[in-house]
Order: sequence, then C-alpha cells, then structure tokens
Amino acid sequence: MATQSAFMAAGRRRPQLSILTLLALTLSIGGAGMVGAQPPAPVAVVLTSDAAARAGLLIPIEIGTFMGDAVIQVAIGSRGAGLGAARRTALRVMSASPGGSAVAIADRIDDPAGGLTLAHPDGSQVRTALPGVTGAAFAPDGSWVAAVDGRGRIWRVDSESGSASRLADGPFGGAVTFEPSGAVLAIAVASVEAPYASHLVRIDPESGRLTDVAGIDAPLVLAAQPLADGSLAAVIHPLGGGIVVRRVTPHGSSLLADIGSSAVDVAVSPDGAFVAYAVVDDGVHLVDVRRGFTARLGDGDLPRFAPNAQALLVQAAGRTAVIGYDGRTIQTHSSPAAAWATCVRGCRP
Repeated sequence: MATQSAFMAAGRRRPQLSILTLLALTLSIGGAGMVGAQPPAPVAVVLTSDAAARAGLLIPIEIGTFMGDAVIQVAIGSRGAGLGAARRTALRVMSASPGGSAVAIADRIDDPAGGLTLAHPDGSQVRTALPGVTGAAFAPDGSWVAAVDGRGRIWRVDSESGSASRLADGPFGGAVTFEPSGAVLAIAVASVEAPYASHLVRIDPESGRLTDVAGIDAPLVLAAQPLADGSLAAVIHPLGGGIVVRRVTPHGSSLLADIGSSAVDVAVSPDGAFVAYAVVDDGVHLVDVRRGFTARLGDGDLPRFAPNAQALLVQAAGRTAVIGYDGRTIQTHSSPAAAWATCVRGCRP
C-alpha cells in the first residue's frame, strides 16, 4: 500500500508498476546510495518463480551430484528478455549454500544498478540492490550471506528476505569466506583503489568486531580459507615477490607451495594436500604438496576443489567440467557458471 500511495497524483491513481519496472527502480535507488558516506540499507525484492519468469528474470538452476557432493549449475543466458537478458551475460556465481538450496549470484562489478541475487532451484529468488559486489559467501548454516560491495564494506544479507545490514566498513578485498565456527575471514586492504597492503582478519558475525589473524609475515595477503584440521591456508605475496601458499596456525605458519608469480584463482584442497591454480593462457596446474610435484592438468581456469577433496571443478571452453587430479574429465556441464555445495543434509534434486 505504501508503494501505491507514493504514486498518487491529482486525485488519480497511476497505473500499477510492473515487477520489472519496480526492480529497475529499486536497483537504481540502491546504486545511487553508493554516493553517500552513510547510504541507507539496500532495497530487497523477493520474487516467486512465476513472478521472476514474468519479469524475464528467471535463472534456471540444475543440481548434479559427484561422490556425495553437489554441482550447482546456473543456466545463464538461456531465457529471459529486457533487464534480465541484459544482465545475464555478466552474472557471476559467487557461492552455493550448504545443501544447494540457494546460489549467490552477482552482476558485473561495474554495473551501477547491479545487485546480489540469491536464486533457488525452484525458480524463486531474492534480489538485493547491492552494487559492485566483489565477493560473497554463505554462512555455514546457510541463513545469511557475507557480501563485499564496491566500496569494500561487508554486508550481512539475510537468505530469506534479502535484507542487508552493514557488518564491517573495512575496506576489504573481495576474498571472503567463513570458518566452521561462523566467524568471517576477510582481507583488510589499505584502500579499494590502491590495495598496496593487506592483511587477514577475523570478523565476529554478531558484533562486527575485527581481530587480526597472527602468524602471517607478508605485506600482501590475497586470500585465505579454513582447512579440515582447523588451520588456515593463506595465499600471500611475500617480500621478494612471487605467490606462495602457507598453512597458518596459532603458533605460526609453514610453507605449503611456492607457485611463482603468474598464478591466479588459487585454491587449496580441504585437507591441505593439494594446491590448484590457473595461469593465463596456460591452463590449470596442480601441486601435490606431500610429493612436491606440480603438473599441468589441461586447459581451463577457476579451479575449485570438491568439498570431499576428490576432484576439481574448472571452467573450460564455455562449459564447466569436473576433473580428476590426473586431468581426466569425469563430468561435463553445459553452463560455465557452477559451484560446489556440500550435501551433508541432502541436496534437493
């Protein structure tokens, strides 16, 4: 009713806004909020499957399985028109929730009216006007998403309503993840425009309080992820150059792999036994940490380890493939946009 009364003029009701127009309006409002130092909370819109289809915003999602884990495939570019079709070519899959009940998708970083979409396999979705999203991750219980906006702030986005509140002002880089305890791991940077220095911090999900993670002696921390034994794997740029991966514990750190200066999209297996990375125009490479051996697995980029540490998900030739540690293709999925999800409680088909 509040929306309708806002569009009354001269005693005559204007035509009811379509869902598509409403989305364009609310997402633009969210984008304009980036100008102020203290912008209002981003606007959120909840859509049923039917409403998303009518608005040309439907995002088809398929769930496949691999040895107890799930591959969540997002069919980008297959349907839709107008606002949905214009953005679908730029959508980025950021994270999948435990159980595969939702996928966090962001529009391209430079879209001033962009946003964060939490899409569900049944076709329903929640769209939050949060422009410039550079990173996002689901909490361990799937109830909310930590999202980094274009100014380096971290927002707490509710998985059901899409409502967002600022968790920490930062600024932070886009690499954000969770520890099993629910604490957020983030990269605090000197500035978003010139991240010449960065360090790893732990953020309390309730209070937003930051604590520096000790044990990393490097001017640049690029990313971090928790390992199964309770330690952390940190990707860093040490003094002297190059990129290395170190295992970090409360007592210090130890070297896992030195991967040179050309590595991108670095990932570490949950058990810390393997490190995968891509090299531009030279495909995906895998380091066997215990043997100290590195092999090129084949073409592709963006390697990501399965939660069970039995395979890798990579993008190649406009598709996504599950490959073994020997480079053999195990599964092929038609969409280049996909993510792993754990299925401890079961994944919906």
